[in-house]
Amino acid sequence: MLLQLANRQEQFRLQQQRYAATDELTTMPPAGLGLLNTGARYILTTSASDQAYTAFATVDTAGTQAADTQCWVFGITESGQRWSESNTGAITTTLCWRG
Repeated sequence: MLLQLANRQEQFRLQQQRYAATDELTTMPPAGLGLLNTGARYILTTSASDQAYTAFATVDTAGTQAADTQCWVFGITESGQRWSESNTGAITTTLCWRG
């Protein structure tokens, strides 16, 4: 889902000259990214400016992924930097990100 978000952020920036904020994630284009529900697994958020963004997918504690404490938060930036953390804050990037 974060890779899809990253792709749509770049499309959005081409049209709007800025990156989309969290409240624009589900709004349909061209006013937003048009991302659909993640299936109650993760909650998507993003911190964005004209030139940069950091997007997060955090486990929805009421969802089907709540038992996965190792891959609790995923992150990606506009430069493609990716990471993940456990629910205790330990870096788990090599365990959780594949490819």
